[in-house]
Amino acid sequence: MNAPGAIAQAEPHRPSLNDAQMTEESLDYEENPLIKIEQQVLLEPWRRQSPSRAPIMYLPMANTPTLDLFIEQFIDAFAPDGREDCGKSSAIRQAGSERMFSPLLDEAFQAVSVAYFAQCTGSRVAAAHSHRAYCRVLYHLQGALFDPNQSRSTGVFATVILLMAYESLQHTSERALISHCVGALKLIEFRNPWNHMFGVEHLCFTELLPYWVCTALVMRKPTFLARSEWKIVPWSAPGCSKDIMATLLEQVVDLPTILWRHDRHKISQRARSKPLNELNAQLRRLWNSILELEVRLHNWKRNWADSYPSGQPLEVRWQGEDPFPVFRYIDPSTLEFVIPPTLVYPDPRLAHTLCLYYAVMLVLSSVDTRPVGRISTSQQLEFVHLICRSLEYYIRAVPGNMINRLAFPLRVAYDSLPETSLERRFIEEVFQLVERRKALRSWGRFIPDISTKI
Repeated sequence: MNAPGAIAQAEPHRPSLNDAQMTEESLDYEENPLIKIEQQVLLEPWRRQSPSRAPIMYLPMANTPTLDLFIEQFIDAFAPDGREDCGKSSAIRQAGSERMFSPLLDEAFQAVSVAYFAQCTGSRVAAAHSHRAYCRVLYHLQGALFDPNQSRSTGVFATVILLMAYESLQHTSERALISHCVGALKLIEFRNPWNHMFGVEHLCFTELLPYWVCTALVMRKPTFLARSEWKIVPWSAPGCSKDIMATLLEQVVDLPTILWRHDRHKISQRARSKPLNELNAQLRRLWNSILELEVRLHNWKRNWADSYPSGQPLEVRWQGEDPFPVFRYIDPSTLEFVIPPTLVYPDPRLAHTLCLYYAVMLVLSSVDTRPVGRISTSQQLEFVHLICRSLEYYIRAVPGNMINRLAFPLRVAYDSLPETSLERRFIEEVFQLVERRKALRSWGRFIPDISTKI
């Protein structure tokens, strides 16, 4: 079987309980037609070069001791050790131990670590050096993807994850980050859930699952992540269990299908391609699925977040000496400026999980057109405010570049606000603050790659 075709088509689907709940309508169109053209752009970086038939040569970039130091600093920033309260973050660190078995992965570590050094120091020479290495990795990745054995390897999977980290640092183009996320998602499906039960592969799937689910939300289409085997098998090894984030994502994986159905309904309405009674039936099914997911999300919050063992968020007026943007908004009833207290959480894991929950509710509300019981505008604004009030705590609390975990909730909140609002201006200031403090150039561009808007 030819590997590239396999990545595009994935493993033959094994029937699951979840499939019985999904109509043919949600499965007979693989791509979301509203972003079909966009997807051609997303995948372009991997298609830019055709694979070479010549042997791949990996040339050292510089002296090994210096590179090892750069790689160590990069790993410390992107996979901080010893902070379980932030959620697990050992995937990249463990992938580093696989470098000796994969020249491609070793070169990817070199490229991204020199890019991190360049961003931290402002060195143009290092930046140019890292970009050349990045282009070589892209080229060599093409060859690996066309190899039936290499395409399933840990080295290729981890390399794509490092390319995601590179784009968060360098932001080479507007859609490059999501391009690598989409590619990683295709690789995960190609590898099947049983290959993500142990070792580095397990960590790369489970720890980074928020990124994979958010990628599906950006693509607005059903994915394999909603199948029952993908909700069970990767956690089925002895001693493995789901944390609070994984239980939330178990619900969220069904949201991309709702987005896809909403977009398909809009297209049918505009084209007038279906009878009115069929459109109305389609809309009722959409409303029912929105209600069902909303109930499940509320139940999750009550059962997991509201009864969190370490406690609940607290309101405070001051969090530290170093300056931080002040969150304020205009009260619509009094038209007065309001500066609410910020939120402090028992640990960053709960802050991250709840912010993603609020973001998911915002995305769900964006397609909620129910005449009765819909998520109201005031509720949407409250979700945005809760995300904004959580930012100072999370940015102060998490080590290294774990702030990347909050990128998607922040971008969703940003997209939910009017362009001239005070809240949106605050979020822009936070994006720019993170760019300066954490050397993440993509944050300074407000990360348009991960917007769910169409």
